[in-house]
Amino acid sequence: GDGGRYTLTMGLAATGWASVGAVDENGLAPERQVETRRGREVRAANFQRETGRITFSGPQVEYPLLPGSQDRIGWLLQLAAVLEAAPELAGRGREVVLFVAGPRGDGRPWTFISQGPESVELAAGAVDGVRLHREPAGPFDTRVDVWLDPARHHLPVRLRLQNRAEGEVTEFALQALSQP
Repeated sequence: GDGGRYTLTMGLAATGWASVGAVDENGLAPERQVETRRGREVRAANFQRETGRITFSGPQVEYPLLPGSQDRIGWLLQLAAVLEAAPELAGRGREVVLFVAGPRGDGRPWTFISQGPESVELAAGAVDGVRLHREPAGPFDTRVDVWLDPARHHLPVRLRLQNRAEGEVTEFALQALSQP
């Protein structure tokens, strides 16, 4: 329901990301996302609800804070929530658009196109998932493939990210599943 608070954290080697925010009628409502290096904050995105702007600790750019806007961590859970609320969006060719901003000053609509049902092989076994794909909007933008599990509230079970056209691919996969 409304009024809840959340904190999301993610780490890879010496770099970490954290997001804090609230839950409102549009789902996750981020307030601040920080990027840390060896435990020290290096940059931040600020979702300023009172002024309706997204601002950054470094770059002097800002974006309007649209309802449902997400940071670079929360978009994944928001995408799951959108499909849970409207399962028909999993149909092949259907689109989900989220405005995503990150602590480096990037911000743009991310368009996810459903590729339809696709089985996912996980350590815990096969999942009948739904695959969504995002094409990057430029050479340094993020290509995304994400597989959601409709039987478990569209929980993301696999995620593949590629940040540059020739860049390395980072992949995450769920390690264990309880019965739905």
